[in-house]
Amino acid sequence: MCGGCRKLYPRTSLIKIVLKDKQDVFLDKTYKQDGRGCYLCKNKECFTIFKKKKVLERSFKKKKLEEIYAEVEEEIQLVGK
Repeated sequence: MCGGCRKLYPRTSLIKIVLKDKQDVFLDKTYKQDGRGCYLCKNKECFTIFKKKKVLERSFKKKKLEEIYAEVEEEIQLVGK
């Protein structure tokens, strides 16, 4: 399920963000990494909602995730939607 629009999509059509060992936050392009995951569809509007609602901060209970938001935004730009 997309954390922005809350719609169901196939897993491989979403961007997966993983929190591993309560410290490492990264994009999982293989969809196979262990840890707490958060998903986002590859849509600019959903990313805006996702960031505004601070979905990652609430899901991972962490602060200062600007680097991850920048990586996600770059990934969405590459898709070109």
